[in-house]
Amino acid sequence: MAQADFTRISTNIAALNNLNSLRSINTKLGTAQLRLATGKRINQASDDPAGLTIAMKLNARNEGLKAALGNIGDAKNMLSVAEGGLQQINDLLIEMKSKATSAASDTLGADERSAIQQQLQSLAKQINDIVGENKWNGTSLLDGNVNMTLQTGASDTDTTKWILNTGSAGDSHGALDLGVATGSTTVATLAVASGSTVDASFDTSTEATGATSVSSFDGLEELATGTYKFKVADTATDATTGKAIQIGTPAGIEEFTGGTSDVGFELSSGTYKLTVGASGIIGSLDYTITDTTGTVIATATGVDATATTSLVDAAGKKLGIDIKLDADMNTGDELEFEYIAGGQVKMELYQVNGNSEQLVNVDNNGADDATDVTATKFYMDAGASYDIGRGLEVALKAFGNIKIGDASKFMYTQAGDVSVDVSTSLAARTYMTAVDGAIGKVSGSLNNIGSLVARLNSKEITVGVDQVNTEASFNRIMNADMAYEQVESAKYQILQQTAVAMLAQANSAPQGILSLFR
Repeated sequence: MAQADFTRISTNIAALNNLNSLRSINTKLGTAQLRLATGKRINQASDDPAGLTIAMKLNARNEGLKAALGNIGDAKNMLSVAEGGLQQINDLLIEMKSKATSAASDTLGADERSAIQQQLQSLAKQINDIVGENKWNGTSLLDGNVNMTLQTGASDTDTTKWILNTGSAGDSHGALDLGVATGSTTVATLAVASGSTVDASFDTSTEATGATSVSSFDGLEELATGTYKFKVADTATDATTGKAIQIGTPAGIEEFTGGTSDVGFELSSGTYKLTVGASGIIGSLDYTITDTTGTVIATATGVDATATTSLVDAAGKKLGIDIKLDADMNTGDELEFEYIAGGQVKMELYQVNGNSEQLVNVDNNGADDATDVTATKFYMDAGASYDIGRGLEVALKAFGNIKIGDASKFMYTQAGDVSVDVSTSLAARTYMTAVDGAIGKVSGSLNNIGSLVARLNSKEITVGVDQVNTEASFNRIMNADMAYEQVESAKYQILQQTAVAMLAQANSAPQGILSLFR
């Protein structure tokens, strides 16, 4: 600091020294007052550049730890939802075990077992509902497909995995193997071509398979849960020759058969109507053939029918149908007939209820298109499959293995529906085994959840301590010591006042030089 020289008045060194001191005091007082106003020790980077860098990192970690604590709390709540669902399922399973055990005794009759079976179906459906409804933010928790990564720390590597693949929906037979179908794509649970479910006439020619998706066509619904039977109602004559079947017995027809192999224009399988035209005398037959929609398929005039001859179209192409008249037919007479094209099979689907069977409507062409029409019969190629439009396909083996009357009985379980069998003591004991397996799955899942919750409890304590200590470190660097800053503020206020007083005195000191001029 420069020394004051009162004899040189052009520059008042003493006053300048006091002014610099006052400016420094004002700066320090402003800093102390700003810290008291904001509560922060570092209000700008220049206050403590290194400290600010450290504090920013500590604050970022602190906020991450706070979020991780929230994540852990959310995860524990989610696991509580899953555990609650499993506890409900476990209660239902215990009741089901009791009922299945009762049904396994030969002391019960058919009616008693039927009542138990209905109750088991209801309980199994409820389990399926719990599995489907037990969700967290839209994610299913009990479907056996849980694979979650829980962020339980501030670092990207601080994670906890939750895998629940021993869950409550096991395989294609449904939730917990208790007869509940799983739904979206596998719509059928079938027992076909084996054991007691097969009719006596079955000889391995027909086979029912689940459709690859819910193939409900326009105007058709998925089959209801129950017992069904595909039946070979009729077949073509052979793999290349069709068959015509006369419906009704109009006068004048001596012979009406399919079986001509030399076919120029073969009709598609279906029902047709032959209408006699203007000429109805023996030996010169006029006719028009229409399908069920009234569309003209073939027409001809002057066809010789005195002997067995083939029906032809307008171009003279044989239709593969032989006819012979033994009397006059009158104009307008009609003959309805069914035709099965070469290599094709006429199939029917029945719903079986005890000893009674009822025909079921299916799609008439095996495709979802504008021509969808319901019918009680359908025609399909041997060695191919056919989609009936109601959630199910049927497949046939080679033509040579197919016989009229072949049948395949099967159980169809609608997506999400239930099919339970305790109709015999043996079936009930088998179901007891399934319930025991389900209880084991639920027990394993509860153990999985309980172990994870215990881990999260420990993790929550660890992260909580880490967060508090991190915030304490941040606090010591970033936040002001209010007591200390108050002392500093009071000190600089006093110094400010004394500096102002000394500046005033320094400004008046050079006036003493005036006495030299008196």
